Amino acid sequence: MSDSRILDRIHVFQSVRHFYYWMPGGSFGEEAKVSAANTHVIPGDDAIRAELFELKEGDVVRLTGQLVEVTGPKGFTMRSSLRRDDSGDGACEILYVRSVEREPR
Repeated sequence: MSDSRILDRIHVFQSVRHFYYWMPGGSFGEEAKVSAANTHVIPGDDAIRAELFELKEGDVVRLTGQLVEVTGPKGFTMRSSLRRDDSGDGACEILYVRSVEREPR
C-alpha cells in the first residue's frame, strides 16, 4: 500500500471510527482489505510516543505490536478487531505499539 502510483488514485475518507476507500475506474479488492486499516495506536512507552509524533504524511513505516481492546473505569470499553483479515463494521483496530520502523525519507 505504499506505491504512489496506486495511492494517488485512491480516495479515502473517515466517519466516526470507520474509514472508506474507493478507486475510480479500478479495484484493488483483497489487497486493500489486508493492507489498509483504520488503526488507533497506543504507544508502548514515551520513546515510541515521540517516534509516532515524528511521522509525516508519505512516510513508509512498519509498526509492530499487539492488537488489543481497551477497558477502563465505570465499564468504559473500546472494542477492537483482534485480526487483520476482516473488513467492515467492527474491523478497526487498536494497536499497542512496541516498535516503529521508518524507511529513510
